Amino acid sequence: RKLSEVVLAEVPDALFVAFNFAGTPGSDTSCPFAAKTVSREVSDAQAVLSHLRSSGRLPPPAMVHVVGLSTGAIVASLLRGADPHLTVTAVAGLLDVRQGLRYDFNEAQLASFDARGFCLKEFWLPIGSPSNPPTEAGEDVEPPTDGKASEGAWRKCYLRLDERYRQDFLSLDIRA
Repeated sequence: RKLSEVVLAEVPDALFVAFNFAGTPGSDTSCPFAAKTVSREVSDAQAVLSHLRSSGRLPPPAMVHVVGLSTGAIVASLLRGADPHLTVTAVAGLLDVRQGLRYDFNEAQLASFDARGFCLKEFWLPIGSPSNPPTEAGEDVEPPTDGKASEGAWRKCYLRLDERYRQDFLSLDIRA
């Protein structure tokens, strides 16, 4: 939200769009976290761009600039060429997906993909949010010392992520 406030303060006629990809906690429940893939995220981003163009909210030749951070940088990079008026900024992205996999998954998680067909992926969730998915486990958090409820606090949880995420990730051609 802070980024949108800064952008819109500087460029009042800009259109700022932020959304959760399918499978990300807080998104539509039709795609559970376990079934998410980066290719699905690219498809989601293309659908948003298509909607903005077809709805008249952002008709061509209006420029579109996509900013992606970390995995979002991979998504942004894969959107290159999706629209002739699109530019991309990739922050903390990568080119080598095999090496990149080791940034997001530890040895135990990679071994779990092989042995069990899934791993438990850490994910920070807002405490008490009704949009939180079922979790496999969570780490205890210190209760507030000021007597206030844990509103606005986050908890590290572990969500099941299927092997197809890794397969999909390794198939990505970011250099193209």
